[in-house]
Amino acid sequence: MELFDRMVSLILLPLIYSPLYVAVSLGFNILFSSTRIINIAYGDLVMIGAYTAYWLYAIYKIPPIASIPVAAVIGIFIGYVMYTIIYNRILASGSVSVIEEQSIIATFGLSMAIQGVVAYLWSPTAVSYTYLEQGVAIGSILVPLNVFIIMITGVIMAFTTYILLYRTYIGVAIRGIIQAPRLALDIGLNTSKIYMLASIISTVLPVVAGAAISMRVQINPFMGVEYLVIALVITALGGLGNPVGSLVGAILYALMDSAIGYLLPPGLKLFYLYTLFLLVLLVRPTGIMGRPQVVR
Repeated sequence: MELFDRMVSLILLPLIYSPLYVAVSLGFNILFSSTRIINIAYGDLVMIGAYTAYWLYAIYKIPPIASIPVAAVIGIFIGYVMYTIIYNRILASGSVSVIEEQSIIATFGLSMAIQGVVAYLWSPTAVSYTYLEQGVAIGSILVPLNVFIIMITGVIMAFTTYILLYRTYIGVAIRGIIQAPRLALDIGLNTSKIYMLASIISTVLPVVAGAAISMRVQINPFMGVEYLVIALVITALGGLGNPVGSLVGAILYALMDSAIGYLLPPGLKLFYLYTLFLLVLLVRPTGIMGRPQVVR
């Protein structure tokens, strides 16, 4: 019975968290695939969402679930500002290598600035709160209710993004830019508008994800680094240019994370996890469902 419970925990918890990992990685995948911009400040957007939910709950007693729409609005505003002030200028070069290099430098500086401002305003000390901590029994395993809220939020985010990308004109345009950028220009697509929409989508997803996970994590100005790494790993595993690949990458990452955490000492967890990640990339550099890079 104990072995069964361990196996359930080993498989169940990764599946519960996978939808959120999908949502977190989708934003990074969409932005990079469509614009070639590498947003080093991506994890800091998760941190902003987490602080949004925390302060709304701490000051106004607004439940984290209700703070998610507020986080989405904040994400839209940040995405628009980032595109207008940073991305638009970088994309004007038209060179893939220049876009990638300048985006890394610009967003690295932005990340440092965000962390510094947040640490100054709210101190570097981690904060947290409790909400829906009651457990639901699955066998002999108690899973907190807030974990299911996080899972449901991740499912809704991933499903909404899928509908947007595969069932709307906006999604067709974004996927067109990803798959055939030169053809998209030739047929007269408004690439500036598409890049702006990609920027907004890629900002809303991590901010909303941050609001959801705020119920389960220690919130601090430097927590974004972990989620930047998660987004990078999942995107590389699943494959650039294929949003569905984020689903595959998220499930693989969650299972690997759970299995390694269970089988190996905690101190070696990251070492073995990223060693496996590198092995996958050596075997298939484009990721499991990645497409060959398109020349722009």
